[in-house]
Amino acid sequence: MQRLLYMRRFVVVIASALIATACGAGFEGEEGLAASPPTSASPSTSLPSGRGEEESDPGAVDRAPAVEVRGGDVELTLEPWTACGGNGCYDGFAPDVLPDIGSPDEILVHFPASGWEFTATVQPVGEECGRRQSEPLESTGDTTHRLVPIGPANDYEVALFGRGPGGDVFVSFRWKTPTDGVLLTQLRLPPSSRPPLEPSPLISTTLWG
Repeated sequence: MQRLLYMRRFVVVIASALIATACGAGFEGEEGLAASPPTSASPSTSLPSGRGEEESDPGAVDRAPAVEVRGGDVELTLEPWTACGGNGCYDGFAPDVLPDIGSPDEILVHFPASGWEFTATVQPVGEECGRRQSEPLESTGDTTHRLVPIGPANDYEVALFGRGPGGDVFVSFRWKTPTDGVLLTQLRLPPSSRPPLEPSPLISTTLWG
């Protein structure tokens, strides 16, 4: 397990260096996915498996459960393309064509494990070296989180990175934000000076059983 985690971190560091070389230096407040180190799996806890019993293989790495995202009337079930769990890690790439959630005002995220935190990184669609900005999601329950627009209103590729007891997961989707969100200039302000978030009518709604 330790060797797997070491090799995974090594690959992430190399990928981060290549991105920095190709796209130039970053900017204050930017956090790319490659810069977020994976959480080591605890030997006493395990990530809930997304596989059925009929697919069980003692020698295989458990697949992480899906991340569900809902905005308006659209709900997406996103399979992690990279994850670490109780018995190992697997790495991959985001889909070439990302699932599109449309243009809702905000998005609710559900992951079936308690004690997890999620961060969203947005990058304009089609801009390989476009400006990226990351923000932590607001927790709205044991397994639910709220994502509001980040940066100027735009058509974004959104990468969600979640980590908690037992491992970490990465998923991606597309979101055309209808309004401006937290801007980089606001990130440099003290928290008391930032514009407050409007209360969401969706938070009190049970979206998943």
